[in-house]
Amino acid sequence: MRTADVPALAPSIEAMNHIGLDFNAVGNHEFDEGAAELLRMQNGGCHPVDGCLDGDDFAGADFRFLAANVVWEKTGETVFPAYKIRNFQGARVAFVGVVTRTTPTIVTPSGVAGLTFIDEADAVNALIPE
Repeated sequence: MRTADVPALAPSIEAMNHIGLDFNAVGNHEFDEGAAELLRMQNGGCHPVDGCLDGDDFAGADFRFLAANVVWEKTGETVFPAYKIRNFQGARVAFVGVVTRTTPTIVTPSGVAGLTFIDEADAVNALIPE
């Protein structure tokens, strides 16, 4: 259940959609309400407790969340893509998303249930061959 001190992310997501954000590395606050809520922020839908407060269905993020070092405990797969690549005047640039591995110590246990946060450098270094 959402508490009054946890801000709803949907208005922030909608604002980032309007400014044309391409990617966003997840941070510790994205886990305040747990992985299911974070997936809803990506994919859309109304909050399971609060509903759609502004009267319309929340469409979700037009941009991609990135998280190279957050994996599902059961599968070892990343929750979101680890990176995305863009070309700038012929130069390929990788945007890699990482969140501090200490996230489980600074958010509620229910917010990170079922997830593993691996070392940031290890996650990024493992991507270099790609």
